[in-house]
Amino acid sequence: MNKIIILFVIICTLFVTSCSCNTKSKINIYDEEIKWTSFLDKFYNEINTEGKKFVGIDLRTKESYEDEHLRQFQNYDLSKGSIDELNSWLTNNYSNKYTIYLFTESVSSLDYFDILLKKYNIHINTYWCV
Repeated sequence: MNKIIILFVIICTLFVTSCSCNTKSKINIYDEEIKWTSFLDKFYNEINTEGKKFVGIDLRTKESYEDEHLRQFQNYDLSKGSIDELNSWLTNNYSNKYTIYLFTESVSSLDYFDILLKKYNIHINTYWCV
């Protein structure tokens, strides 16, 4: 009987720890020149890795995006839209298995991304290196 109880406790512990691993989100901020390269390397490695799920969003204005943009990034002009609309679009279209890459010229507050942080791993770049 004791072996059954011990086995049950072990199985429950493994189940609980495996479930909690899937709900952890993290944020990485790249805000200087040396980190710019890391941001791009990480993103383009995701593209070239089979089975990886990612989405790249450029939050700059449409004009800035059209002048010079990053390959594989979609534009969402945050100055003409809203963070709630962006959050809703992302959560409706991408599961929590996706990693979100955001490119913006500045982040006045990370509170913008609270909803996304509950669901995704996020990489935000605020440094533009031409």
